[in-house]
Amino acid sequence: METILTRRRVLGLAATGMGGSWPLSATPASAEPSAGFSSAAVGASSISRYPTSVVLLGDSITDKNLYIHPNVFTAYQDEGFWTWAAIRLRQRARLVGVFGYSGQRTDYIASKAAEALATGAGWLVEEGGTNDLTGGVSAEDIIANKIAIWTQAQEAGARVVATTIIPQSSWSPSQRMQAQRVNEWIRSQAHELGVLPCSWDVPITDPGTGDALSGSIRADGLHPTATGAAAMGRRLATLLEGVIPPGDILGTGGDATNLLPNSAMTGNRSGLATGWTLKNASNGVTAAAASKVARQDDLPGEWQQIKVAAGDTSGISLYRVITSGFSAGDSLYARWEFERDNDWAALPASGANQFRLRVYCLGVDRAVYGLNHVGPEAPSAASVPSSGVLATPPLVVPEGTTALVFGVEFRGQGTLRLGRGELRMTLPSS
Repeated sequence: METILTRRRVLGLAATGMGGSWPLSATPASAEPSAGFSSAAVGASSISRYPTSVVLLGDSITDKNLYIHPNVFTAYQDEGFWTWAAIRLRQRARLVGVFGYSGQRTDYIASKAAEALATGAGWLVEEGGTNDLTGGVSAEDIIANKIAIWTQAQEAGARVVATTIIPQSSWSPSQRMQAQRVNEWIRSQAHELGVLPCSWDVPITDPGTGDALSGSIRADGLHPTATGAAAMGRRLATLLEGVIPPGDILGTGGDATNLLPNSAMTGNRSGLATGWTLKNASNGVTAAAASKVARQDDLPGEWQQIKVAAGDTSGISLYRVITSGFSAGDSLYARWEFERDNDWAALPASGANQFRLRVYCLGVDRAVYGLNHVGPEAPSAASVPSSGVLATPPLVVPEGTTALVFGVEFRGQGTLRLGRGELRMTLPSS
């Protein structure tokens, strides 16, 4: 993998309260190794661990989960496996740190495990090995380094998910054999060490050739596309589904702690929930059809349904403007549940808003995104789950913000439904 400035991203962990524990902030930092995203917990020798919190540790495949453009935007990326896993888990597991070291091998990653564990996360998702294979490191040494990471986590009181090495198009036959040896060892032996193995190489490997499945790896031959990351995230979510405590993290309408007006999408104004605005992606009139649809689960209320007809390439933006309840310096996060039908056409390969949640600050150029797309390969329509919860990273409201715009953008064709949305203050740290 290409060697670039490595970024550590620690989101922090809030005290438990309404909805559980939540990330606090993400602050831009300078280059690795000595600088990065920090929190007060880093370096703590004895910290409480939260059973629904997750920290990611690995190389640039891990780094793809979170992108920070200093003083412009922060985003959970669609090339990140955790972005997709969290959507499928309906955000029941809270991401508290992303420690991705581009170009680094597992011995270096092992040396950074203590920093990742200092976030207080109850779960560590460990990824790595591709750069080792490129550098000629043996399967035995890769396994030893991974065990060193797992041991540190277990001694610190965290549980571990060990992930397999994904296929790369540039490998020699010898490198592929070493990767297969590591993967088979993880699949067969990780359980014996109290670690959960996640075989996410399987859904993106061609069963006939052993090569990466077409469309799952970027043109660089190394990193997963959004479609590949979605398949990896699905495998990870399936694994965690049985061990992350169940529950519904979303509230209901009329909650005064929710800054989003009409968060339950009530009312009907020509098919649109009261107070909400529907435009095309260029903020013009849209031909998309809006309607209210009764919920079919055990909750009262309705879905806001938007249907974009086949052939309509203008995209849509459904949004609400918030003018009160916040101040400069407040830390906020957003979530929104959705459903979709199986009529989605392929999402376009250009543009950065195929399907994403956005909170934008009017008056200054600052935003946060959930499921943001920036890579050259757009996710396939089938990659998007039939239902889930989108979420953004924390947003610290900057000085000069006059209003916040909460909304979803969809650049594709098909039927989309939005339900309960939330824009909340992060909880104070404990």
